[in-house]
Amino acid sequence: MNDKPVFVIFGNSSAEALSNIVRSVSIVSDEYDVVYRNSSRSTASPVVIDGDLAARLRIGWIQYDLKHKLDLNSIPPSADILTFPDLNCSALWPFHIADPLNFANGVPGGAIPYGDRAVIRLSDTPDLTADRLCAAYEAELATVDHDLLWAAQIQRWKQMDSSCQVQMTQFLTSHFGLRKLFLTPDHPTSLLLLELLRQILSFNRALSGAQIGAIAKKAVDTLSMEPFRAIETPVFRSVAKKYSLQWWDEGDHYASFDQSVTREQYLYNYYLTRRAQLPPATALEVEPQTENVMSAIRSQIARFFDMIAKRADH
Repeated sequence: MNDKPVFVIFGNSSAEALSNIVRSVSIVSDEYDVVYRNSSRSTASPVVIDGDLAARLRIGWIQYDLKHKLDLNSIPPSADILTFPDLNCSALWPFHIADPLNFANGVPGGAIPYGDRAVIRLSDTPDLTADRLCAAYEAELATVDHDLLWAAQIQRWKQMDSSCQVQMTQFLTSHFGLRKLFLTPDHPTSLLLLELLRQILSFNRALSGAQIGAIAKKAVDTLSMEPFRAIETPVFRSVAKKYSLQWWDEGDHYASFDQSVTREQYLYNYYLTRRAQLPPATALEVEPQTENVMSAIRSQIARFFDMIAKRADH
């Protein structure tokens, strides 16, 4: 029977990145079973820690978000529990939404992992050129109330902080225009992950000083490369101007699966992908429309001949 104490890290992919760092530190993994629990696979009900895992639980780093939660009442009171917020941002991508055609072609994770309401609308228009698409997209961005969106973003960060020991809002707001903190609406950069881990470690009560130092060093080495760089969502000119983003540049390129693309190329690739996946109009959809038109034409012809016949009678 395994009686090794358990170190649980619960949350989304950001928490998984932290768990990979902690597990790779031998002086931690020699003492603890480091276990990652994926919050995004949880149901509407909070996840419960029970059985052998609960009996051996000694340390828990628990990510809090508004949709996927862990039942803290299921954790034994002897465990050392630390809560930290989910890191996300909608202010840079005001049209972000799940695209219903994401999984249409069976690509693992989806061909359109980061949907966009404006592109969804624009994809209904066939044969747009890249230039026309980008101009139409910037016109859509011009309708956004960024002040209202920014206020809502700060409120959401504060709401997350209010349920956590680790507080990230101050760092997020003070560094937002200075450093790139997000690659996508739900993936932080290495810089932000390092700050999150720094704050988590500053609250530590259970780990030794040597273990904390080893985790911090491993994090710096590991996060020298962006763990979520496979996909980036572009930030557009009007958004960068609104927030005075010092880290933004007109010539920026973005990772898109195995390509490096400009924001214009990213947008046009998304448009083409979506156009290719839109269901074609079927015969059942077209025939009623055609029949309605033909019926109207027949009625007009009948009225015309009826009028001619009446004139002939007179």
